[in-house]
Order: sequence, then C-alpha cells, then structure tokens
Amino acid sequence: RYIELYENIIGEKFVKADGLIGVREAAKSLGLNQNAFVNMLIGAGLMFRENGHLQAYAGDIDAGRFVVQAGTDSTGKARASTKLTAKGLRWVASKLRLDQLFQD
Repeated sequence: RYIELYENIIGEKFVKADGLIGVREAAKSLGLNQNAFVNMLIGAGLMFRENGHLQAYAGDIDAGRFVVQAGTDSTGKARASTKLTAKGLRWVASKLRLDQLFQD
C-alpha cells in the first residue's frame, strides 16, 4: 500500500527524469518541513553533515539509496549534491517510520 501511494505522490510530482529526488523535494513529498526532515535524517544516523553539506554514508550510496552528483553552484564553485533514489526514499521513510503516514 505504501509503495503504491509513494509512486502516486512521488512518481509524477517530484522525481526528475533521472529518477532522483533532492532532499527538499523528498521532505515535501513526505509532508515535512525541509529543516525538520534534515534534522530527522541526521538524528537517526541516516545522513551527516561534512563542511556544512548534507552527505550520505558510503554504504547507503553503494546500496543504491543515494547518489552524489557533481556540479557547480551559482558562483561557479564545484559542489556535490546528494540525491535520494526511489529506493532510498522508501528506505528513509521506513527507517523514520514515516511510512505510517500513508497507511489507512
């Protein structure tokens, strides 16, 4: 049931063509404030901050839950951006027990 609702909510609205979703969009899709969501991720040990940037653990990247994309910011500096995969968003929702938000 959760996966079906997840696909209905996430599939069309927030996931980009590459199948990845940013933290802001993930928070919105789960009905949460971005800052609260980030604090939950860090508090649960699912992500961490390094030099002020939100990072995923290597094991979770290897498991296909997150992807790190290289890019540049508005000033032209190199920047890495951590995105969730569809699998990762389901995993995060389950770990944070947010999947119950979608149950009848």
